Amino acid sequence: HFLVEHRITGGGYATSIAKLLLANYDLQQRFITCGGEALTNVVSEGVQVINVYGPTECTDHVATYKRQTGGKGSFAKIEFELAPTDGETRGLQFINKVSNGSIPKEYMPGVEKGFQMAMTNGKWGFPLESMQVTVLDGETHSVDSDAMSFEVCAKIGFRDAIRETDTRILEPIMRVEINTPDEYIGNVTGDLNRRRSILENIDAKVGYQTIKAKVPLAEMFGYVTTLRSISSGRASYSMEFMAYAEVPAEIKEYIVNEGRFLL
Repeated sequence: HFLVEHRITGGGYATSIAKLLLANYDLQQRFITCGGEALTNVVSEGVQVINVYGPTECTDHVATYKRQTGGKGSFAKIEFELAPTDGETRGLQFINKVSNGSIPKEYMPGVEKGFQMAMTNGKWGFPLESMQVTVLDGETHSVDSDAMSFEVCAKIGFRDAIRETDTRILEPIMRVEINTPDEYIGNVTGDLNRRRSILENIDAKVGYQTIKAKVPLAEMFGYVTTLRSISSGRASYSMEFMAYAEVPAEIKEYIVNEGRFLL
């Protein structure tokens, strides 16, 4: 999941991202199962490779939806604040602060539904993990306003407001365990270092060593072939999903400015 946000310059990572994620959107629609975890989004059933966490700053926005078709038209106006959540909340945190009746209560479910639906197609076309929306004010028309008009207005408002905010891109981090004969330990650790890994532990056994590391999933595609090559087919590994983490700024920049998410 990579979650969608900043990138890298040159090297294997840029190639991996461009080939696996940016150029091949269909790859992002498939799924993968890692360690039994049903996550979401890459080759068989789980771990989202691209994922936008949500806004990192507050922004106020006023959205107006007006449509005339000859008969009854459509009208809605919403003033709202888009903000990050507390970091623990997932999904939409919806707050209604309209106190003057400018938006009737019966229209408010339409507003909330509009924002919920809009989150599934957030910045750069990927779903947002979380956001807080505070509705501050609004305006109705005695004839043309209804719940559907406010739902559409919320979607339009979100689309415009999210472009004005900075968002975080997350990527799945995998817990990797590698068993390798002693003579290949240097090859294996050197290769891991090139994959943005964090080595956690090396446990020496008789004749072989066990390496435990945290590695971004994007760096693990094709690893089985590489490991076989650098260990003459004698090393083995397993991995499972651990957590999502924000991608480095240079990688986010690559994804946004050079990948398919170019705005």
